[in-house]
Amino acid sequence: RYYSSASFGCVLYKIVHFLQVLIKSNADPEEVKFVLTSLEIEHIRVMKEETESDSSLRNLVYGLSETLRSATNCLITRELTQCDTS
Repeated sequence: RYYSSASFGCVLYKIVHFLQVLIKSNADPEEVKFVLTSLEIEHIRVMKEETESDSSLRNLVYGLSETLRSATNCLITRELTQCDTS
């Protein structure tokens, strides 16, 4: 039931891929930003098409996606700001 939507699965895949890139690149701001943008685009697209918005699992995954994006955007901004002042 929860995994019937290819779009939902795509968001899960993008989250896992994002975490892999974050680790493998040692949180390189340029690489992370690229993958983060991809996750953000997919998240927005899927939310527009969402038909099971009352699903607890879906809400958890989308909340995780939003939290990862927000936290990473803050870290990237801080990292780039520190690099500019060095």
